[in-house]
Amino acid sequence: MVVIRRIGITLDYQKISYIVAEGELEVLVTLAEELLQAAEIKVIQEPAASLVMMRALESVQGYPFNLGEVLITECVVEVNGVPGKGFALGDEPERALCLALFDAATRGNHPLTARIMAVLREEEDKIRRRERAEFSLVSRTRVEFEVMNP
Repeated sequence: MVVIRRIGITLDYQKISYIVAEGELEVLVTLAEELLQAAEIKVIQEPAASLVMMRALESVQGYPFNLGEVLITECVVEVNGVPGKGFALGDEPERALCLALFDAATRGNHPLTARIMAVLREEEDKIRRRERAEFSLVSRTRVEFEVMNP
């Protein structure tokens, strides 16, 4: 797993991809546009849809099995010569491109890395608040069962 350690902030690729997948697209696109203005960008592979096999674990013994094919969008870019990859679930070319750009910029320690990390942290906080609010709504419907012993 690639871990990015810059300016005292640590985010791994998995966390960044989660934030890009769940974050507000308008904020991510604005940040990507800033990067486009401040760096030499080369698109190696345009965002394109493809199918991948989704694997899952069987719940009793934990054996992996193929759940089925899933549509993803994938993209590869270079930011100042540093490669970056982006993947998004579904037909989401903008999200895949944003992730690829952020991946390359942070790997290459681009001057905007601090700004990228700060914006991603803000988006992560928004996602957590939204998830807590959703959980709060759902938890009201929770039912508890008691087992009676004979």
